[in-house]
Amino acid sequence: MSSFSFQGTWDQVSLLGQLESVAQALQFEPAPRFPDPRPRRVGRIIYLPVEIAARELAAKAELAGNLAKRGYQVVVGASWNIFVELFLGLPPGVVLFKTLNAHDANNMHLFQNNGHIVAVLNEEAFGLLPEPWIYRAEMNTQALRLADLICAQGERSKAVLKDIGARNVAVTGNPRSRIASATKGNDILVCMMSGNINGYLPFPEYMEMTLKSFGKADGDVLRLMREQISHESAHMKIILDGIAHLSRTFPEKRIRVRPHPSERRDVYGAGGNVQLDAQGSLVDSMKDAAVVVFLSGCGSGLESFLFGVPGVRVGSGGHGISAELHMQADTPEDISKAVAAQIESPEMIGSLAEHFTDPVLDDALVELQERNSADGTPIDMAQEWKKRADAFQPQGFHHNKFPETSDERVADLAGHPVERLGWNTWLLRN
Repeated sequence: MSSFSFQGTWDQVSLLGQLESVAQALQFEPAPRFPDPRPRRVGRIIYLPVEIAARELAAKAELAGNLAKRGYQVVVGASWNIFVELFLGLPPGVVLFKTLNAHDANNMHLFQNNGHIVAVLNEEAFGLLPEPWIYRAEMNTQALRLADLICAQGERSKAVLKDIGARNVAVTGNPRSRIASATKGNDILVCMMSGNINGYLPFPEYMEMTLKSFGKADGDVLRLMREQISHESAHMKIILDGIAHLSRTFPEKRIRVRPHPSERRDVYGAGGNVQLDAQGSLVDSMKDAAVVVFLSGCGSGLESFLFGVPGVRVGSGGHGISAELHMQADTPEDISKAVAAQIESPEMIGSLAEHFTDPVLDDALVELQERNSADGTPIDMAQEWKKRADAFQPQGFHHNKFPETSDERVADLAGHPVERLGWNTWLLRN
């Protein structure tokens, strides 16, 4: 007998009220205006921090391998680990940030003062619709100014970045858009998008952390958070009931339910042909999927399109590119009907042509380093790292976002040998 349960609770009115209370209680000190960075010279070293392994690791490991083959020493791995070591004085190189928020502006200033060059490939923008108000909410004006290079994934994204005040923008694409089509599997993969309403942290604490990372709680930010909380809340029951309906409709198929990386997983219970998919990367899950079911706007809908796996989009709206992709379903019964249609006659609906260009990020990072290259004695990064060994101690939150990963796995993704430096962190070099 198949079964699926969710032991958590959510209430849209209560959650929105808690958001307002947190926002009103927060006091934001005026941020100091960081000066424009001075000229810097860096060695042939590139740092590639990764926050959410399921989304970022495959593409950044491949990027690291390509850069190592071009003669660079590349450190790739857990962002917290790398950032701690950068604060402690790792040799100046190019640091690839993944966001442009208020915390990033502060870190950019500190790293630039320590001699580093800062590039940004905004992973938060990867699946976002490029609309000025969304970008304004997600991005900090000082970070947009301080970055030595902002890597836009397409011309439309570049135009919006320039519109909201970004400097030094180049269209580089994003390696995540170059995912090879997966071998079609047999599973029905349901990707949850409940990271706000079912977060790993208590809701008020998560909202406070989120607003502090934005460095503001103004109109655009509160609009974004209100709309996202409402969107997740309005569709949660439809998706949960949809999973049960899929289980009954397709008893011969495996229904895999994949929580969002920021979600609590202990509230989910599954049995029979419904399984909780809480381990491994989204890349691995996609390889076994015949159809992906996702909430409109969720990044997994974009990922499935890139993989060539047909999708069923639950509802409409949301802030992501996936709101324009795949077949729509609005009820649990519609979800099962749409999944049946996609299994019978797979169809990719939509286009990504205006959102992504062919990735040339490795060329852009090489050009940035060469433009700011330092002469001097070559540095041995493995020896440099040992001077500050084990400075970072991961907690449960970090393991949730970056599960323990083997050296062999990273070497396979990179197509290049790796040396382990610390917790989920590796060095690649020729």
